[in-house]
Amino acid sequence: MKNLVNFRLLAYLVVFMLIGGLFPHLSNAEEFDNEEELKQYEIDIEKMISEVEPYVTVTNQGRFLLNPFTPKALRDKYDLDNLEVRLNELNQEAEQGIITILSDKTIIQNVEVQGVTKTVKHWWGYTRYLNNKDTINAIDQLREFDKDVKSSSTILKILKIPVLGFVASVVSNYGKLVASRLEKNNKGNGTILSITWAMVFNVKAQ
Repeated sequence: MKNLVNFRLLAYLVVFMLIGGLFPHLSNAEEFDNEEELKQYEIDIEKMISEVEPYVTVTNQGRFLLNPFTPKALRDKYDLDNLEVRLNELNQEAEQGIITILSDKTIIQNVEVQGVTKTVKHWWGYTRYLNNKDTINAIDQLREFDKDVKSSSTILKILKIPVLGFVASVVSNYGKLVASRLEKNNKGNGTILSITWAMVFNVKAQ
């Protein structure tokens, strides 16, 4: 069955926990100290998405394109080189008929790919659904490997998310931070993790 992903749902997925570098005033914080910090963080994420989205278009052939004239300051600020890798990966899947990209940036999943049946694709990243057992396993693995994690690929592999198109490095204790958020939001029915090309993520309960 085709899985329809609407870009406009993005507005409900912007309350992301952060990595260092994008929003240093909240770097490495596992929790927000107060409502003002949370509100400011939401504003920062909304600003990132709103600033980048106009430069992501869909061609007449149904392929994503990051405007080559995107300001360098914006590319550097939000690491858009990795976003461009991600968009190219989606374009390859469109070429293979795995997905269809519509003009409004909606992605239609045409083929169920083994290993990612619980994963929803977006131009900006992925939403990963983990049942209770998978959430617990991910927490254990993230904590076990946290001290040795030097790159985002290890974390993404644990979460069973494709590694292409994400920033390469992560801040210290990043795996522990993800595990903490998974544990806090698992109410016994599993979790929903949304993650962007910049490794900025949000976790909520299923």
